[in-house]
Amino acid sequence: MIEFLNKGSDSILAIKASGVLTHDDYEKFIPLLDVSVRDNNHVNMFVDISEFESITPHAMLDDFMVGMRYWFNFDSVAIIGDKKWEEYLVKFYDLVTPCDIKFFKPEESDAALKWLEESV
Repeated sequence: MIEFLNKGSDSILAIKASGVLTHDDYEKFIPLLDVSVRDNNHVNMFVDISEFESITPHAMLDDFMVGMRYWFNFDSVAIIGDKKWEEYLVKFYDLVTPCDIKFFKPEESDAALKWLEESV
């Protein structure tokens, strides 16, 4: 499930991905991302994956397509997680994508928001 979070800033698109992500989740998320890109051209994202479990194959394809479509629209992405493999994956993505991506632990959520606000 993708839940939209209110983090107090119009310049930050904040979501929480929990449980199993499905194609239906992306059907709800993509229009919001479209609006954010249309209004701002660039997007700063706060993504909490601390309760993420898995992703269906169709949703995985959706995620890939979102990444390709908005490749140059992401400025900064803060990933909130609690697993070591998530942290390593974020470090890899930071090397191969044009945006800044940083990993934060759940207790560092405020620091993640501050980092994103400074990136605007």
